Amino acid sequence: MLGRPSSSPISPISPFSPYSPFSPYSPILIDPKSISSTSNSKSSDSFGTKNRKEKAKLFAVSIGKILGNDTTSIIFNHLETNEYQFLNELLEIYPFEHKIYTKYAEYLALNPGIHSLIPNLIKKITEDNPKKLENFYSNLAKNTNKKVIDYLEKIYDDNSDSENLDWDALCSNPKAIKILEKEYEKDPNKLKNWFYLCKNPKAIEIVKKECRKNPNKFGFLYWRFICENPKAIEIVKEEYDRDHDSDKINWKALCNNPNAIEILEKEYDRDPNNLDWEALCNNPKAINIILREYEKVPNKLVWNALCNNPNAKAINIIIKEYNKDHRTKKINWKALCKNPKAIKILEKEYKKNPNSTKINWKALCNNPNAIKILEEEYDRDPNNLDWEALCKNPGAIGILEKEYINYPNSTNIKWKILSGNTNPDAIKFLKERIEFENRLSAEELGKLQSHEKIDWKILSGNPYAINIIIRKLELERMKKKLPNRGTYSRLHSTSKRIYISNIKWEILLQNPAIFTTL
Repeated sequence: MLGRPSSSPISPISPFSPYSPFSPYSPILIDPKSISSTSNSKSSDSFGTKNRKEKAKLFAVSIGKILGNDTTSIIFNHLETNEYQFLNELLEIYPFEHKIYTKYAEYLALNPGIHSLIPNLIKKITEDNPKKLENFYSNLAKNTNKKVIDYLEKIYDDNSDSENLDWDALCSNPKAIKILEKEYEKDPNKLKNWFYLCKNPKAIEIVKKECRKNPNKFGFLYWRFICENPKAIEIVKEEYDRDHDSDKINWKALCNNPNAIEILEKEYDRDPNNLDWEALCNNPKAINIILREYEKVPNKLVWNALCNNPNAKAINIIIKEYNKDHRTKKINWKALCKNPKAIKILEKEYKKNPNSTKINWKALCNNPNAIKILEEEYDRDPNNLDWEALCKNPGAIGILEKEYINYPNSTNIKWKILSGNTNPDAIKFLKERIEFENRLSAEELGKLQSHEKIDWKILSGNPYAINIIIRKLELERMKKKLPNRGTYSRLHSTSKRIYISNIKWEILLQNPAIFTTL
């Protein structure tokens, strides 16, 4: 069978145990409730502690694309009330005096646990590499921990013209609203970063005041962001009441806004042609307008967009059209297969014809609610499944586990992609794969393609993988201290390649699990 070798040169690796990895490929916020079931699980990690795991379960971080600079840190509210220090295990390997912290200081500035270390770190950066200070302060202004922003507020209070204040970053940061309000009250003309302020949901009161004071200040682009901002509806409503035909209102942006329904309903009654129907059909909150139009002029609806709409009433419209004519061209099956709320119609089509060409398996394998169909198809014909998409799907771990137990060397499992799967059962799976990779010779490891290997860049940002990361760093340090690689290999025959320096420090230093509460 495709992706499954006929023989296995190694013994099967043990099945999963409760852990949870984290992916920086896209912004993800991990719900603590989703990992509460793992709180009593035991760990086989050699030097992990239950305390650190419990702390890690409270953290979440969101990191953008690894190869880009657009990195973000999202934290829970409890981070604002606790004091943090570096993990002792990390400091034993890399003491705070180590230059690694100043080399990558700008990334450490994004970590929500950094606030108690800021003064000492600034001192170190000034001594070691003062050129890093500008980027360090800039990223501090992006940090959403209130205590970090309080530190910047003290800088502002001492000198509002300080070059250490990045106003673009502050104007984008919802937690920096106190600084922004102070600056606006002090001198409204000094705030020039309206592009960012118009997008900031917490800065709308400032934008509102400026609109009332200078009605013609903002151009088309600024009004697009105002119309997109769910918190800016009062500003848009004032403009709409002033002039229904105002060219400031961006109807496409407004039709995407879930809080703009009152304005959209009024405009629908006044002139429905002004509305952007593609955006409207995507908006779950606009369902009443969609239903009214469906009863009058069904063909005006943008069906491709409607198939993306998760609102149950929107799905009912799709089902109604499907029941009228199973061959209808209105339904975009690729979009529908991605829609987590469209499972009923997808199950109906699958039961009618498992070989239906309407089902887009790549899209369906990405759907977290389609597991029942995917499990049936796995038993029927696993070659139809898109395994890359399946390895991304947090709900598909059961299928991956079955494949792994039955075929331990199956190339269907894409390990690089699986490194980003957010299911709590995945990280032990990855840990076992690391042990497998460590048993391979250099030649065997080199023959593996990138998708067949663990992605350490992703694991570097995983709060739940901190034990694995620390162990890897510890072995790297041990390798450096030993007189030669042969000695190292004899002492660590099962982990002889784990010393390779592929930890991504730019991501690791943003990982909130490198800190622990005092």
